[in-house]
Amino acid sequence: MNHIGWGQQQEYKLLSNDREIGRMLVNGTEEKIEINSEVNIKILAKAKVSYALKSNYDDDGLVQSSVITYLNGKEHSNTKMIAQGSGYTMTKNGKIQPIDGKKKYTGAMLYVLEPKDIAYVLSESDGLLRKVEKVGKHHYRLIHPKKKSQVQEFMYKDGVLIEAMIKHPFKTFHILKK
Repeated sequence: MNHIGWGQQQEYKLLSNDREIGRMLVNGTEEKIEINSEVNIKILAKAKVSYALKSNYDDDGLVQSSVITYLNGKEHSNTKMIAQGSGYTMTKNGKIQPIDGKKKYTGAMLYVLEPKDIAYVLSESDGLLRKVEKVGKHHYRLIHPKKKSQVQEFMYKDGVLIEAMIKHPFKTFHILKK
């Protein structure tokens, strides 16, 4: 794998309708990725959403991860994933679910490592595998396996994420490297 983005700190601005609504900070090494974001959005009402992800890796892939989202300062969701045997145990909001098979590439890695020759990405927040489609040179698309309207696109330059688009049913968000 090409590790150009590893060991770097990147800062991104988050936009919706061409208006800056927040920021995201990404720290990545081969052993650990941390992503923190804060967004102020208005869908039906104003909301402040914070997101904190921490993932640890070894040569076999993901060892453990923690994803916590806050809505207006209160915990909204909490997901932990721990490698066990040939798979993972995921605990989401207190509910335990096994996930079969170890995975080398996770959603957090999209922010530090271009997914060249990667077929699937494991999401630390829901345990689902998303198929990676190559759209163009250094441009990739992921589609939610159950909610086809939820699409993510990632664009890279020199192995570093420069832009992403996250499409949800209510809003589309853009992530741009500062």
